[in-house]
Amino acid sequence: MLEATDLSLISLLQGEALADPGIFYRQLHTSDPIHWDGPANSWVLVRHADIMAIIASPHVSSGRILPALNRMPDATRETLRPVFERLAKQVMFLDPPDHTRLRGLLNKAFTPRVVELMRARIVAIVDDLLGQVPDTGQMDLMRSVAYPLPATVIGDLLGVPRGDQDQFKKWTGDFVVFLGSTRVAPERAVAALQGVAEFIEYFRGLVADHRLHPRDDLLTALSAAEEQGAMLDADELFANCMFLLAAGHETTTNLIGNATLALLRNPTEQQRLRNEPGLLAAAVE
Repeated sequence: MLEATDLSLISLLQGEALADPGIFYRQLHTSDPIHWDGPANSWVLVRHADIMAIIASPHVSSGRILPALNRMPDATRETLRPVFERLAKQVMFLDPPDHTRLRGLLNKAFTPRVVELMRARIVAIVDDLLGQVPDTGQMDLMRSVAYPLPATVIGDLLGVPRGDQDQFKKWTGDFVVFLGSTRVAPERAVAALQGVAEFIEYFRGLVADHRLHPRDDLLTALSAAEEQGAMLDADELFANCMFLLAAGHETTTNLIGNATLALLRNPTEQQRLRNEPGLLAAAVE
């Protein structure tokens, strides 16, 4: 059993909880499901009914980026403010009516045609990555597939040149650190700031080029997306391109690794999936 003082989300980054987070989640769910997490300066809810009630409540705001800035040390707050203000325009940090407007614009870029075009690209990229694996009977799945696949797919989707994709993987890492900057050492947050600022400037140039030379990719579609006379302004476009890169990249890498590990740990289920490929969609979920 973890001590009550260890029931902070920060515990998930170390020791026993890092090795098996299920132990941590089960204890939190049983002993303190509505939990004030002092080190993270946040409330943590773990029961489904509580979470759904919060999501549906008009009294709870998604605008948590700028309040987080106000909790930063005085010495770093003003340095970090410009990037916090841009990130506050990401769709996941907005309430209606701004959230409604941005979601409508983003949805117009994710049409069935765009999504179907992604399917063919993803199949081709996976085939290419697997084709590069030496025929030795073994492979490093994370290095050979899980890391490069989402970076390539999201990069291609947004029109990022493949030669720049290693660089934006580094920027994505900086962005993830920056999002957690209220729970990491201030010096790490400041170091990540430089990468986030470079990320924004990179997209500024990429968007300008796409507006001069439109092409068949998501960045062109987002630049042109319009809903009832409203378009994404420059900061909204930069911020939500960063969101798409980080969300699509990190989550998919972790999904591939964790799903494969789960199948390796449960060989009966792995064999069942081999015998019944129709179960694949449910297995991924």
